[in-house]
Amino acid sequence: MSPGFQLVTQEYSDREYWNERYAKSNGSCFDWYQRYDTLKLVINPVIPKDVPVLQVGVGNSRLQLDMAQEGYTSITSIDYAEVVIEQMQQSHQQYPQLHYDVADARSAEDFPQTFWSHCTTMT
Repeated sequence: MSPGFQLVTQEYSDREYWNERYAKSNGSCFDWYQRYDTLKLVINPVIPKDVPVLQVGVGNSRLQLDMAQEGYTSITSIDYAEVVIEQMQQSHQQYPQLHYDVADARSAEDFPQTFWSHCTTMT
């Protein structure tokens, strides 16, 4: 592995790196994998639109927004970068089916006050 690659991947595990990166992004969106238009052929047949969905490491993705516009009723998106969660809450406040919480997916202690509370209200 080249030293440059190792440096970049080490930065990816640093919360401050992500907070700085999202602060510079000016609210722009980026999907690391694929956009919903491509993924819906896989997602829609297996995830009903009326069940709670958890999106881990939301970053500044549009996936949850596109899913909400397609009819999904409860999507909780988490990220440990506070900056991007604030950006997403601001830009998607007109979508009550979207919930954004600061949480570290590597820590189960973060989950009770985020996703699971939304699940219990849906039953």
